[in-house]
Amino acid sequence: MTVVVTGAASGIGAAVTASLRGGGTEVVALDQYAGDGVKAFDVRDEQAWAALAVGLRAAGQPVRGLVNCAGTTWRARLGDVSVAAVITFLLSDAASYVTGAEIPVDGGAGSHGGAKPVSDALRPAYLSPDS
Repeated sequence: MTVVVTGAASGIGAAVTASLRGGGTEVVALDQYAGDGVKAFDVRDEQAWAALAVGLRAAGQPVRGLVNCAGTTWRARLGDVSVAAVITFLLSDAASYVTGAEIPVDGGAGSHGGAKPVSDALRPAYLSPDS
């Protein structure tokens, strides 16, 4: 399995790259600046993406996933490693039945998002004496 990771030289991208490689995944690590095991790549360059795809296909490397961390500056309270662990799991065979899910890795910052605001908005209508 091959996974392409952008923004792989630092932060979340570097953590994802290390986690995937640690599990035996072939990673094409890309970043604005080349580094140890990271190729210089401009994610804004459509021709570069086309050339990458042709090269991977010619090398017989089917791409299982793309993790876009280029330009990512936000950090989860739990750190880059927590985000990397979730991404690594989602790209693994163990997550084959996880589809269409949104999994926030935000250190609990969004723990009341979604259902609570909806229920708060609906509550007045249910409690109204006119209904």
